[in-house]
Amino acid sequence: MNLVDQATQFIAQRYEGKHRTVMQIPYAAHLFGVARILKSEGYHEAIVTAGLLHDLLEDGIATEQEIEELFGQNVLLLVKSATELPKTYEWQLRKEEVIARIGEKSEDELAILLAEKIYNLRSIIVEINQFGDSLWTKFNAPKEKQEWYYRSIVEETMKYHPQARLLPQLVQVIDELFVNSEHELF
Repeated sequence: MNLVDQATQFIAQRYEGKHRTVMQIPYAAHLFGVARILKSEGYHEAIVTAGLLHDLLEDGIATEQEIEELFGQNVLLLVKSATELPKTYEWQLRKEEVIARIGEKSEDELAILLAEKIYNLRSIIVEINQFGDSLWTKFNAPKEKQEWYYRSIVEETMKYHPQARLLPQLVQVIDELFVNSEHELF
């Protein structure tokens, strides 16, 4: 069994019964979506696997030792690079730290971050279309702060990694959500 298949089984077990978003979509769908973006862009197996596992440490679902033993040191390092500060820290501080680390990221590490943001924004668009702008009240920060966060990721990526493969997709989905948000999206 290859790494991606192993990781798929692992997260299906570890995230069983956990849901994300207002629509109560299984949490694993987020992880599969991030991995699908990476795979569709031709990233190699270790990056796709890390995309599947990127939230394990942050969510306390697995330890570093487990990840390294099951998936190898390279995957562990990629997962660690995608891990935010614990949720005990204020939202603004956690997001500023993500932005500040963009210049230090390798292309592979950045790909996981950008794929996750693309997936998150696409999910928000789907939910906004179903629930309207009241959805923004469900987030840890208002719409304006969310837009600041995603646009800051783009700015830092353009500064340090202007050729990032996923950057055009991220810009497109940010504009789709925040520029078109005053109008019906679809």
